[in-house]
Amino acid sequence: MKKNPLRMIWILLGFLCLGLGTVGILLPILPTVPFYMATVFCFAKSSRKLHDWFIGTRLYRNHLDSFVKQRAMTKETKLRIIAKKFLGKYWGIYTELGDSFLENLQGLTTLKIYQADEKKAGEMDEESQRFRRITMKVLTMQLNSTSVMDIIAYGGAAAGMIVALREFTIGNVSFAGATMIILLSSEFFIPLRLLGSFFHIAMNGMAASDKIFALLDLPEPEEKGIKLERKPTDIRLEDVQFAYGEDRGILKGITMEFKEGSFISLVGTSGCGKSTIAGILMRRNKGYQGSIKIQGKELSLVSEESLMNLITLVSHNSYLFKGTVRDNLLLGKENASEEEMYDVLKKVNLYGFVMGQQGLDTVIMEKGSNFSGGQCQRLALARALLHDTPVYIFDEATSNIDMESEEMIMDVIQELASKKTILLISHRLANVVDSDRIYMLGQRQVVQCGSHAELMESGGPYAELYYCQRQLEVYGQEQRTERETAGELSGTGQKIAEELSGTGQKIAREVKRKAVMG
Repeated sequence: MKKNPLRMIWILLGFLCLGLGTVGILLPILPTVPFYMATVFCFAKSSRKLHDWFIGTRLYRNHLDSFVKQRAMTKETKLRIIAKKFLGKYWGIYTELGDSFLENLQGLTTLKIYQADEKKAGEMDEESQRFRRITMKVLTMQLNSTSVMDIIAYGGAAAGMIVALREFTIGNVSFAGATMIILLSSEFFIPLRLLGSFFHIAMNGMAASDKIFALLDLPEPEEKGIKLERKPTDIRLEDVQFAYGEDRGILKGITMEFKEGSFISLVGTSGCGKSTIAGILMRRNKGYQGSIKIQGKELSLVSEESLMNLITLVSHNSYLFKGTVRDNLLLGKENASEEEMYDVLKKVNLYGFVMGQQGLDTVIMEKGSNFSGGQCQRLALARALLHDTPVYIFDEATSNIDMESEEMIMDVIQELASKKTILLISHRLANVVDSDRIYMLGQRQVVQCGSHAELMESGGPYAELYYCQRQLEVYGQEQRTERETAGELSGTGQKIAEELSGTGQKIAREVKRKAVMG
């Protein structure tokens, strides 16, 4: 039988693993079962007969055979499997904790109003405890693997020294060779220790980068080649259907026409699809069915750049960037002069406010937090006016602002409607009275269309909604008038009471003076 030259090394490694497994019984920081399995494996490798017997056992077939066969896997594949197994859950809990913290921080005012901050704090504590537990598990795993790497490295170096000295004593290795082996034995295992450190870094990086790679692997949208001319435009929607999901249909058989230079309005109750139509026209909502023609060309085949040069959207939550008034206005027109910027600020009645601050260099905080809601909306409108496109879409541009700002914005829209194609989306029907055509949406389709006079004459949902809103506005005006009148009467009564009190005091003093003289 051929002698196994590595027999002594396998025996030494077997005793080393046996010792580590025994230490693992006393100190739970080391895994016991893997070391005992490694002990059996090393002793089996030291003897051919024992090896043949060992590979036939159920222990080897059930637990070690698949591991040995998978040794041919690439390092990258092994790292991916281990990263997903040990750190996938860790990073999932970590991101959930960060999301919860940010959400609670942004909604802290609301939580205070409804006195729900204590409840959310308890939920955050529970999530923090889950993160602490999984973190300790990860740290334990890293400590165990680091300890094993160190023990193997130093044990391997010791085994190398022992073998070198043994071979030197029996004369198989010269003194110089033995000295070289002893000096190199400690250096030989340094890469193994570094591999353990890099291994954990790689696992953390791969587990954290899964979502990033998933985003980067998304297919790029296909660039459309049809260009639109920057000129007055007709837009036609024919039998358009759209759904946000299989069970959430929004539009069904919508047919509309926006003629060049017309003033069109979309009205209806919340959730009827008005803003969805604006999103489709701006290519934010994709996947519609039917036909949408702009300048005779299908919208889905039009390049995004030419579409943005043709249509400008002004929504109720237009974003103002941190910087200055000048910076935000230049987004509408990159080479705009100061005269042009002052002109649009005058149109939206924001010129006086801006000049009262620092002019065009007035600082704007993030999301325009240092401006009122009406001022933010008027500045967004000024930026849109600088963009100067043939078509404008105003999606609830007058919502959530004061009455004065609303009237001011509507005046600008009315003036713009004389030379541009305007699509106005509004809940307040008083704003759409002067429209050339009004589309009333309901039940996922157009239920009425026509001018204000035609729709009021024919009756139906539009007239009912208009009368309802009108009555509410009249009632609100009456209430305000009554409060103002009551306030005036209260002020007048207080003045009369003060005058009577003063007169009474004068009479009392006069009576007292006469009594003293008498």
